[in-house]
Amino acid sequence: MANILFICKHNRFRSKYAEAIFKKLNKNKEYIAKSAGIIKGKYPLDKIQLEVGKKLGIRIKGQPQGLSTKLLIWANIIIIVADDVPASIFSNMKKHGKKLIVWKIKDVSNNNEKDIEKIIKKIEVKIKSLIKSLR
Repeated sequence: MANILFICKHNRFRSKYAEAIFKKLNKNKEYIAKSAGIIKGKYPLDKIQLEVGKKLGIRIKGQPQGLSTKLLIWANIIIIVADDVPASIFSNMKKHGKKLIVWKIKDVSNNNEKDIEKIIKKIEVKIKSLIKSLR
């Protein structure tokens, strides 16, 4: 069994979508996913981001969540989904038996639907690869 924690800056877009896509595609009940931001986002996802996700068959649930010691203890695998979260923050995770993966996905710089869709699809490709590697 493994607990996977997806992390981005505010838990408002990239890590939320990574968690939702993982939960949608993963069929192995041995793997559980959650997400968090290194800084808890004050606002939920933007309406355009939600609509693009809905169009792609992905629904986001819950409010942004901040990173906590409890979540770090819970996680076996920590995946930084963001290019603006320094991996060095988690440099001591290996000595605690945690696996760290860095994807470096850029955030949406505007609310352009094509850009949002491109990022969501990039996350989906990464998730599919992750699921294959977990078998």
